[in-house]
Amino acid sequence: MIPLALLLLIPAEIDVLESKDFSKAAQVRAVTATVRVVNGTKGFEGSGVLLKRNGPIVYVLTAHHVVDGAKRLEVSTFSADSHPKAASVYRTAEVIAQSPETDLAVLQLTTKDEMPGAAVVCPPSKLPEGKDFVALSVGCADGRAPTCALEDVKGRRKVRKPGVEGTVLCWETARAPLKGRSGGPLLDRRGYLIGVDSGISDGKGYYTHVEEVHAFLKRSGLKWLYEEKADK
Repeated sequence: MIPLALLLLIPAEIDVLESKDFSKAAQVRAVTATVRVVNGTKGFEGSGVLLKRNGPIVYVLTAHHVVDGAKRLEVSTFSADSHPKAASVYRTAEVIAQSPETDLAVLQLTTKDEMPGAAVVCPPSKLPEGKDFVALSVGCADGRAPTCALEDVKGRRKVRKPGVEGTVLCWETARAPLKGRSGGPLLDRRGYLIGVDSGISDGKGYYTHVEEVHAFLKRSGLKWLYEEKADK
């Protein structure tokens, strides 16, 4: 029998799903790139995804409605060793770009800490096509640690959001995401970020399409957060 004191020192493994499309390593990378975001002003919890860093500045992509009206934001990261507990908690995150129309926002953290992971925004040259394919969503349901879910992507849809003019391009999934996963990433089998969890309607999920992410980052002067072409 292993003594209890030793058991407490053994890090928990990240739970993974049985999937022929997403390996254990791919799911672990996805989880460690995902963060929990707490809007202390409105008492709202959501998710986000680590993108890149520039010196001491770390950039996080999330949904606008997660951070809307926030005067105080808290971002928690999760490593493979710390999960399901947070590896670090940052209470001075700032919104540096936001778009209510496309439900996107970028946060920045200032830290010397190494980030546990990062996601790569799908380059325009590698946009997924078609419909009825499997993707991986990651998020912090009910404020817990990030977990993966397999999503049946039905295709691209133009969606009209309440209180916002015009439509936004989204991926539609067969089921609605759980509360708290808003702002989390949708990844394809190559590991590219192809969408951001934005909302639900009629029992289906909607993820802001990566083309909208490209346009938003470009408008915000943050185009360098994604690559025009893939390395391979």
